[in-house]
Amino acid sequence: MFGFGDMLMATPAVRLLKEGRPGVHITWYAMQKTAAQLLEGNPFVDEVRYFPFLTSGAAATAAHMIRHAFRRFDTAITFYPLNRRDYNLFAFMTGARTRIGFSYAHSTPGYLGWIHNRRLAEDQGLHCVRENVRLLSFFNLTVNDQSIPGLQLFLTDDEKARADAYFTSQPRRPVIGVHAGTSIFKGHANRRWPKEHFATLMKSMKECSFFLFGSQEEDDVNQYIIDAVHEPERVVRISGKGIRDVAALIQKTDLFVSNDSGLMHLACAVGTPVVEILGPTNPAFISPWGVKHRVMRTGIPCSPCFYYSAKPLTCSNPRQWECMTALKPDFVEKAVRELL
Repeated sequence: MFGFGDMLMATPAVRLLKEGRPGVHITWYAMQKTAAQLLEGNPFVDEVRYFPFLTSGAAATAAHMIRHAFRRFDTAITFYPLNRRDYNLFAFMTGARTRIGFSYAHSTPGYLGWIHNRRLAEDQGLHCVRENVRLLSFFNLTVNDQSIPGLQLFLTDDEKARADAYFTSQPRRPVIGVHAGTSIFKGHANRRWPKEHFATLMKSMKECSFFLFGSQEEDDVNQYIIDAVHEPERVVRISGKGIRDVAALIQKTDLFVSNDSGLMHLACAVGTPVVEILGPTNPAFISPWGVKHRVMRTGIPCSPCFYYSAKPLTCSNPRQWECMTALKPDFVEKAVRELL
């Protein structure tokens, strides 16, 4: 898996596979370090390997696979929504006789989907979690929707204790976690709700504290919000912490407000209620899983327009990204107050 959000949405299927076929040995390859870190302590995964093959070059990747993976697996599973040639090549390089994946409705020339010799047709009306669970049919496992667990993340007592200590030092008021950024991969920065709207929301909800989360590539967005609200005792940027400590802090918040991002899925994995802000993304396959939530959308006719493909995200609306800009702060605030 690449991003940790996609990884978390595959964890229910992996748990069901391990419970249904307890004799299998599951090795999970993560291509992002944070994804590998979030798999630590997962009792349904026997081994976690991290290798950034997307950025390591063909020669280094081939050498790694020959040394550590080739012909050591009976089955390779490429989970949803990894609709890209690189992931298919990775499955091929394992040398596994059985390679399980999807046939996507939108694929590019040279996608190499034929590498998977066991495939399901993508169902664009299903949540990513359900799509991954469907792959268990190749193991003769049948799962009804009511039996699908939440996203799986296992924090240690020490990680929870550090979060407790941090919250003890904060003023007592409702705490709302916020992720105002997104990945910038393939134009996905356009899935961000305007930073001005986030600032307006925080100015209006003066009885609450806000913790701003995000990576270094989102520092400019978070700094804008901090400067615009200009209440450092209420609006705090969380920085310099590892992804697992971030998860523990999010678990302690009363609510999480987020764009379509990995941190939104992280909030679901620790059981925190979520208000998700969506524009081009289809809520059918990306809405918060397993927690109380509200999905905020404008509902304009051209939205949703995003589908899983190797192509970058683009907008055909003359009023560029209206699905995000036209969603007003008071509308989101109402949903936040309902969940609080």
